[in-house]
Amino acid sequence: PNDRIVIVGSDDGPAIIVNDGWKLRYYNKQDKYELYDIRKDPEEKYDITLRYPEKAEELKNILLKICNGNIENGTIG
Repeated sequence: PNDRIVIVGSDDGPAIIVNDGWKLRYYNKQDKYELYDIRKDPEEKYDITLRYPEKAEELKNILLKICNGNIENGTIG
């Protein structure tokens, strides 16, 4: 299915990965989101949020919805 997603919680903050290769990561300490195309950048070296702001916003909204409107709900620890 094209709409499959995975949500990951961690000490640093949550992330969302969608099956078309996008990954949006939130870092609590920096209060920052980073977007990656893990098909082209599997090591997550290049934050492409500024290149694809619409995709970052779309994934941010999904992530916030799953975290019940509070991004801190995706933090473990």
